[in-house]
Amino acid sequence: MTALTSQLGVIEPDVEPFEPLTLTRALCELVLGSMSILDRYRRTELGGKDPVVVFTRIYLTEALRERLPDCRINEPDAIKSDDVLIVNACFPPVGEVLRALRDLRRRRCAVVSGGQLVGALLTREDLVESFRGSSHYPIDATGLLRRVEELKEVPDIRSVTGFWDLVSISLELLESDLSSVEAREWEGEVHEGVSVLGDRRRVLVGKGAVVEPNVTLDVRRGPVVLEEGTILMSGSRIEGPCVIGKSSIVFPNSFVRNSFIGESCRIGGEVERSIFLSFSNKRHHGYVGDTYVGEWVNLGAGTTFSNLKNTYGVVRVKTKSGTIDTGRVFLGPVLGDHVKASIGTTVFSGRRIGAFSHLYGCVTDDVPPFTIYARQLGAELIGLRLESAIETARRMMSRRGKVLTPAHERMIREAFSITSTERASAGVRAGEFHL
Repeated sequence: MTALTSQLGVIEPDVEPFEPLTLTRALCELVLGSMSILDRYRRTELGGKDPVVVFTRIYLTEALRERLPDCRINEPDAIKSDDVLIVNACFPPVGEVLRALRDLRRRRCAVVSGGQLVGALLTREDLVESFRGSSHYPIDATGLLRRVEELKEVPDIRSVTGFWDLVSISLELLESDLSSVEAREWEGEVHEGVSVLGDRRRVLVGKGAVVEPNVTLDVRRGPVVLEEGTILMSGSRIEGPCVIGKSSIVFPNSFVRNSFIGESCRIGGEVERSIFLSFSNKRHHGYVGDTYVGEWVNLGAGTTFSNLKNTYGVVRVKTKSGTIDTGRVFLGPVLGDHVKASIGTTVFSGRRIGAFSHLYGCVTDDVPPFTIYARQLGAELIGLRLESAIETARRMMSRRGKVLTPAHERMIREAFSITSTERASAGVRAGEFHL
């Protein structure tokens, strides 16, 4: 067999550089450009006809089986072909990565770059014997490489090394993804008085979408895609390349530029060069730029994120291995799932805002998951009670007609336990929050 005829398996490396986004999801679920890394693989010929097998942290297994019903999660027995192509989610299948993987022709041959596994063509038995079902990470790239007989070194393949790359590479891929958009008849309702700057064929309006009067669609730098059920209210301006996801609403007098907005989001104010995953709200005025926002986030009126230092210098971020120079002059914060920001919240550039955290005032530090942050208002860091986090999630999800399933609740409980050491190290204490 070759890479093109083998069943596909996706693994992930240490996901710490991608936290807090990866606390509640597999790395391959993250949107990069106009689609997830997983979908990028499935849309290539490498995806094959058999279900993709995703190997991720064990505590995510049940929740991912619900979110990705057409994949197999942590199931080596789901590999039915004699051979399996294992790919690293840090290397999206574009350019040199895709070419290198296509060229894998022999069993037990692998592509590496910069000491990292890009992909390997292995036997089914190799994979099954490497699986450690009881470990935190069920598949270890180092262990897989021990079974490889031929290494192909491809230097300087571009990878996604942390959340800072997710933002910049997403914007590059969004432009290339949409460059191939094919014009078709507008299926939604476009009112008179809508202005299109550039070629109208670069605007796609999905079924049931509504574009109200006095909306401006600027496609001179890239297409604008309005998916099914999208609503653009009067006075808003959308500049491509841009995707507004299914059933999302952009409120009056809003400005959205060069961004990906997921399903059922609520967007107001100014958003540029940013990614919003599904079901998140930025309903009111305020600025978000060069930022990656998880699911089920709610940003109160006036919430504003910095994406540029006063010195115009490179933004640095803290990781467990030390401070990283991102090489980015423009970089906003990254927000995990279910973050809630009160009215008037401001957040410094490059900050990590942990999942299920609550923010008040000016946020100058990284915030651990399940933490109430109001340090600049004179309050200590207080841990958010687990039951409160779950109940808040349940309430918000019900407003979108969604249910917090038992599997997802168990994942939240496990995430809370896993991050207890992180909160303790940051000085988060138990107690009641008061301002």
